[in-house]
Amino acid sequence: MSTTIPRQDRFVASIETQQLTERLRKAEPGETIPYGELSAIVSTSVQADRGRGWLTSARKRVERDDGIVFDAVHNEGLRRRTNEDFTPALAKDVEKNRRQARRAMRRAACCDIGTLDADSALRYHADVTRLGMIEHIASENSRKRLTQAVEKRQGQLPWLAGMKTLTNGDESN
Repeated sequence: MSTTIPRQDRFVASIETQQLTERLRKAEPGETIPYGELSAIVSTSVQADRGRGWLTSARKRVERDDGIVFDAVHNEGLRRRTNEDFTPALAKDVEKNRRQARRAMRRAACCDIGTLDADSALRYHADVTRLGMIEHIASENSRKRLTQAVEKRQGQLPWLAGMKTLTNGDESN
């Protein structure tokens, strides 16, 4: 008779990841932890190979388990995000998604759709439609319309109300 170990207990982080995780948890909002300090903790560079993997795992753990987010500061270290940092970071993420959707649509336009079987053609058209929706939703005009609806509602819109705002006009209720 075998017993199964719960999924969460199957994975044990390396000692190095655990050490880095503990240091990241101690960081104050706005604090930058130099890469040199992080490298000293694990006795190897956290900017290359194995050390980078340990640091990536530690960052993911503190984000998932503790709600602590870090941003990389080029050739300097990791900076713990403050609440004020989230708004510009979100705007940057939305813009990145818009550019990726636009680039994917340009690539998709190179496909000779006539050579696809029926199922592939359906998937192709559905995915290109989704990419177009992402590009539209992530545009500056959409942000302005959603901002007005959020302001009127005085809080975040449910996603369906947000979609209706972008397609039919005001749906802030």
